[in-house]
Amino acid sequence: MPIPIPKRPSGYVKGAASALLQIEAFVDIQCPYSKKAWPTLLAVSDHHGPEKVQLRVQMLSMANHRQSWDVTKAIFAVAGADSELFFPLATFLYKNQEQFWNAAFAQRTERDLYDLIVRLLTEHGYPADPVEFIKRVESDDVFAAAKVPSRIAFSRGVWSTPTFFINGAEAVELGSKSTLEDWNKILEPLLKR
Repeated sequence: MPIPIPKRPSGYVKGAASALLQIEAFVDIQCPYSKKAWPTLLAVSDHHGPEKVQLRVQMLSMANHRQSWDVTKAIFAVAGADSELFFPLATFLYKNQEQFWNAAFAQRTERDLYDLIVRLLTEHGYPADPVEFIKRVESDDVFAAAKVPSRIAFSRGVWSTPTFFINGAEAVELGSKSTLEDWNKILEPLLKR
């Protein structure tokens, strides 16, 4: 089955479309390895600036991260297509990841998760009416938008997070343990071309 053409390009973007280097990161909001890589991704973007590097983040939900899909839908419900909202929200959620980790929800329900997400959003400064929030998270629009990155990932052979692409090529030498220095060993020569 082909991927339906999305209403807008998939992903949340930081940096100019004309940037020489296009970094695409496939991450999972509940993945501890994605959490570890997150500050470095932001540092790479900030270090090189928006004219040299564009960072595009694709949110995936891996099967072994049971709360990831609902938290990802919450991100889409709040941020929509707004990258300015997305980046601080994702940073905040990564900092609070242990609250929605599998062990924390072993005996809890989806409603408990929604209550937690509403509380976290309120802490983050996003006032969320619980009833309206749940309606939005469970809406067809949010569902459709949130599944696009997964379809793109699968079509490109992405099966784990984090996975990185630079200018369309998978950067297999980069992972969650990679530092800014590791990234720069790859990026700096490309910027000199």
